[in-house]
Amino acid sequence: MDTPPHPTSDRAPEGSGPAVPPHAAPSRTRLRRFVREITYPHDIHPALVPGVSIEDQRVRYGVDKVILVVVGALILGFVAWGVTRPDDVLSVSSAALSWVMANLGWVFSLLAIGLVVFLLVVAFSRYGHITLGLDGEKPEYSTASWAAMLFAAGIGIGIIFFGPYEPLSFYLAPRPGSAEPASDAAVTGALAQSAMHWGVHAWAIYAVVGLSVAYVSYRRGRVPLMSSILRPLFGQGDRTDSIIARLIDSMAIIARPCSAPRPPSASAGSPTST
Repeated sequence: MDTPPHPTSDRAPEGSGPAVPPHAAPSRTRLRRFVREITYPHDIHPALVPGVSIEDQRVRYGVDKVILVVVGALILGFVAWGVTRPDDVLSVSSAALSWVMANLGWVFSLLAIGLVVFLLVVAFSRYGHITLGLDGEKPEYSTASWAAMLFAAGIGIGIIFFGPYEPLSFYLAPRPGSAEPASDAAVTGALAQSAMHWGVHAWAIYAVVGLSVAYVSYRRGRVPLMSSILRPLFGQGDRTDSIIARLIDSMAIIARPCSAPRPPSASAGSPTST
């Protein structure tokens, strides 16, 4: 795509916007940084500027010892709690899950629908033609190879196991108040629940996160961390060791072991992790 020249950094050059008074409030400073990030030079949307690869940015990968120690201690502490007091862990986690699904389940459903619409807009607009890499760079894998890796190393075993198991489980144990177990009405509910977990809605959630990390990494040259996605919102520049960045990355790490799959019958009526 033809675009005017731009700086190699993914931030606007210094002096491109009005100076921030020294006495300005921190919130106003963050707002100015965010506006400068999304407007970019020459009124180009930042998503449309030529890519900056990780190699060009000379990103160095290392271990964040603070996150390793703190998050590692929290996870090990939780595991130790589960080993020594499994009944307490089951009681607390079940109560937390029940509260979340009873009060925030609608947020999950609306979010899934919204992400499907968002991805359709991205796919069929000019943003859908953006290369996740440098302009003109050829894909490392063909579409067929990518699809093979997706199913072989990604969801192959999940489809084989949960494909027949999950609908049958929801059929025999429908969500409370929806239908009688093993009834004709339970068939529809079981298929709907399974489609929610394995259909386009689930893939929309995965795709938005994956595309976000891929974009900031292979298009903007940032470190492939969850904090890199939200960095412009907090005016963190290229820092990955700030408190906010470390907090985001720590939450992402903790979320992974806490999202282990549960049998559908154990949490009938609620989305399960896959």
